[in-house]
This record gives sequence, C-alpha cells and structure tokens, in this order.
Amino acid sequence: GGQSGGGGIVANSTTTDVNAALDLAIKLATEPDPAKNIFAQFWMANGKVNNIPDIQNPEHLFPGVRGDQAMDISRLQSPALMAIGKNKLTRIPSGDCLLGPGETTTDASVSAYSLNADICFSIGNLSRIPPTDILRQVLGLVLHEAVHLGGAGEDEARAWQQQFIEYFGIRFGDISRGSVETETIKAFSHAKDLIETAKTLAGKNKSDPQIYAFVGKFNEQLALLPDVFDPLALELKLKPVHPELIDNYTNAVLALIEKIKMKFEMPIDIVNVRGIRVVISFMSPELVVDSLDDIDVTYNVVVGNFQAFLGDSKAPYSASKCILPSRDLTIEMPATQGDGVMLMNLPPRKCKGGAILESKPVEVEAH
Repeated sequence: GGQSGGGGIVANSTTTDVNAALDLAIKLATEPDPAKNIFAQFWMANGKVNNIPDIQNPEHLFPGVRGDQAMDISRLQSPALMAIGKNKLTRIPSGDCLLGPGETTTDASVSAYSLNADICFSIGNLSRIPPTDILRQVLGLVLHEAVHLGGAGEDEARAWQQQFIEYFGIRFGDISRGSVETETIKAFSHAKDLIETAKTLAGKNKSDPQIYAFVGKFNEQLALLPDVFDPLALELKLKPVHPELIDNYTNAVLALIEKIKMKFEMPIDIVNVRGIRVVISFMSPELVVDSLDDIDVTYNVVVGNFQAFLGDSKAPYSASKCILPSRDLTIEMPATQGDGVMLMNLPPRKCKGGAILESKPVEVEAH
C-alpha cells in the first residue's frame, strides 16, 4: 500500500546503513582465518550435504575442495574472497552499476570473471532494503560477486547467494540488539537466583542434596545464554563497542561450566537407571561452601565480561577479566541442511584483553 492508503510502509535503509553493512560484509568475507570467516563456516555447515554440485565441490570459491573428502576447515582458503579486499571497489551513490559479463542485475557487478576484476556496488539501489535485512542481503551479494571473481557464471553465483541467505537467517535470525541483550540479562538474573538458593541451602546443611540440583540448573542456564557459543552471532547482533573482548566472555562461561562439572558432578557412564544417566556427588560437605563461593565469584566475572564487551558504562574495558577453560572445545550444532553439523569454532584459550584472573583453587576429594 501507499502512504495515503491502508497498507503498511517498510522503511528503507539509509546510505549510512548500506555502507556500514558493506564494510562489515567485506570484513567477514576477507577474514583470513577460515574458522572465523563467515563463508567458510557456511560451507562447512552446508557444503558437504548440498544438493547443488557447484556448492558441494566449490572449485570457484575454495579451489581443490570436494564435499566427498574429509575436510579440515583450515584448508578452506579462497583467493576469490581475498580479492574482495584487494581489488578496486567502487561504491556509486545512485543508479546502476555497469553490467558485467552474464550479469542480469545492476545492484552490484564485476568487470570480468577474473580474480583481478574491478567490483561495483550501488549504494543507492541497495538502500531500498529494510535496515533489519540489509546485512544478510549485502553479505549474499558480496558472496555472489566473489564467486564471479573465482570464474563462475551467473547461475552458480545466484545459487551460492540464495543458499547463503537461507543459512544466515537460520543461524542468526533476528540480529537486532535488543532481543539478545534483554534475554541475556534475564538469564543472568535467573542464574543468580539459582546460585544464591544453593548457597542458602549450604548455609543450613552442607549435605543437602538439593544443593546439587540447584547448581545443575544454574549450569544449564549458563549453557542456554543467548548465542554464548557463537561469538560471531554476538558480534553481529549486539554490535558491541569492544568486540575484541567477546572471547573473554565466551571463555569465562566455558570455564565456569567446566569448573562446576569438575566440582559438583562425576558422570558414571556405565551406570544407567532405565536409560537415565546417573550423576553422583564426589565432594566432601566441608568443601561445598567454598566451592559455591568460588563459582559465584566466577559468575560475577562472566556478567562483568558481558557488560565490558558491550561497552556498558557499568563495566569499562579494563573490567574484562580472562578466565580460560582447560581445553579447546568445539560445539556441534544441527546443520541447516541435510544431516550434517554446524561447527561452532569457539575462541582459543587465549586472553584478548583486560586482566587475567586466577580463580581461587578449591581441592576436591572423593566422597
């Protein structure tokens, strides 16, 4: 509908929105580490199981890679993606880009199907896309042009573009900041209530079995923090002031989950009751209060790290503290297509900034 009618109006993006989305898209496309490159992650999630041969065997984007071979993500090197950051790139303020070979649209184009080709994006044309969808569409368009740079024709480039747009929507969903920030704060509040209840119970009876139930629920709440295992999603959705500190947040959550499992749980894989895995306590009652206090301290670091990478005035950059899990981890999520998995490559055990915090050691003895 029009402005004078009964229909709704979808807001267009501003030129600032489009340029910011294009800047971020190029940054994500040209990340040299495949474990952090959004298009390498896309292929690892969907490429092997894709029913489009040109995507399953992505010669034009990742030369030498085949979907029927065992694949380490480190092998996903793309001259075409790297060319996006090196070649001449023109942003025209309005109007159409000149049509390249085989091009049928003019929002973007390349001058040739070559790694040395020039690239054009029409900022004016792209401003018709709503702000809520601009990054996804621009990323798809950047991938489209990169595939052309690798030598692919229009049909293959469109296939890559459409498949990625679908993947982005499934993996990241709504990338507005408000929902993730609000849900994370709610989860923090609920987790705090759980650990405080466990501490109250321990103050009355250190052997109370309910302590372990509340600690278990607390740990589950940590694992369900919004996008906590997807640092890239946190960066895209929250648009933080200090994205370099996201790794400190994710690592602190992983370290806290690991600490709780070590102190309060000992899985017995060979003992099952009616198919339910049995978990027993192996901590002496004398250590329960100190362990809960240590967990509470680490939990407060997690919250502070979240506020620090956002740029919250309550927690400046220097408030970010580094607590590392004892081992590198990879989280497997369901793939967006087929029966594969999407590997969430978690940050390495390395401090990215802020202070290094050594948590108080608590001895654990068999009981």
